[in-house]
Amino acid sequence: MQPPGFPQVRPQNKTTRPADDAKFPESVPLEALAHEWLVKCAAGLWGQVYALLLQDTRLAHRKDFMSGFTALHWAAKDGNSKMIHKLMDISKERGTYININSRAHGGYTPLHIAAIHGHTEVMVLLVQEYGASVSERDNAGKKALHYLSEGVSAEIRALLGGLQQSKYREKAEEQEYREHPRVKAKGGPV
Repeated sequence: MQPPGFPQVRPQNKTTRPADDAKFPESVPLEALAHEWLVKCAAGLWGQVYALLLQDTRLAHRKDFMSGFTALHWAAKDGNSKMIHKLMDISKERGTYININSRAHGGYTPLHIAAIHGHTEVMVLLVQEYGASVSERDNAGKKALHYLSEGVSAEIRALLGGLQQSKYREKAEEQEYREHPRVKAKGGPV
């Protein structure tokens, strides 16, 4: 009990610290155009996304506060190579640089996302036309190559840094993955 005349002091919330607010500037309410952009990207409304991109190419840099996805990540997830072309080409024409290796939460690049969802056409586009790095690792220490399903062609595996299928190569790639510092620090694959 506090004496009368003193304001009641509430205990500080244990789940947040003052420093947390500084780390997450995305928690500030979005302006209307940015909000519309992120909603349209997540919903895959690519015609409307394109119209918004024509209004302001800087929107291509915006990251979804929940996933960390940019429009490139969403287009890669959707397998929409035409939208990837539009995002990259219009932004370049208007002097806005888009990082093809932009990382979402978890460290995923658009190439990781395309590999996870099995979009081979998008993988080829990202690597061959726009120079996406096949050596980027996510926060679990995995390259896009590690997310390929078993049915993916040898050409796609080779494109993403794998050698032709062989027992030796599979063991070598697995060994490289296990020896990566991020994986070692966590005590093994995640």
